Amino acid sequence: MFGGVSEWMPSKCGTVFPRPSPRPTLLANPCPLSIVTSYMNVAEVMVTLASASLVFVPSSRLSLYSHACAFALILLGLCVLYSVGFMALMTYFYERFLYDDQTYTPWKYGLLHGLGFGALFCFALAYIVLAAGVANAVIYAIPFSGHPAAFPFNLQLPQ
Repeated sequence: MFGGVSEWMPSKCGTVFPRPSPRPTLLANPCPLSIVTSYMNVAEVMVTLASASLVFVPSSRLSLYSHACAFALILLGLCVLYSVGFMALMTYFYERFLYDDQTYTPWKYGLLHGLGFGALFCFALAYIVLAAGVANAVIYAIPFSGHPAAFPFNLQLPQ
């Protein structure tokens, strides 16, 4: 690769850089490793946020809105399941593809896209439901026993 003099080319500053060698075409690899890693990182972040929300949402004041909270928790649980399945199957299918490029069939492609986008949809919808629950709690504050009803951000109107 860097053996002959003809492979080196001078730059404007006088230093010598290797001449770019022609790269082989990547027709056999439709999904390079950098894209796989990016998808895995996104799925890891979704799993982290969804599982943290599964722990913290039931202990928050949003649990007063049991129907919306339960729906969001179910969606977050599905998000974790879909994301873990997506990551496991993405790794398995990619490793199999590296040894035999005929193993990546259309149903595997569809399964990965279904799991990935299903996880993303559940994640987004769960946080939209939680945001609506927070907005509802802020706008229509339910007074707790012994506490007067307060406006959002503890604003007090003059009497």
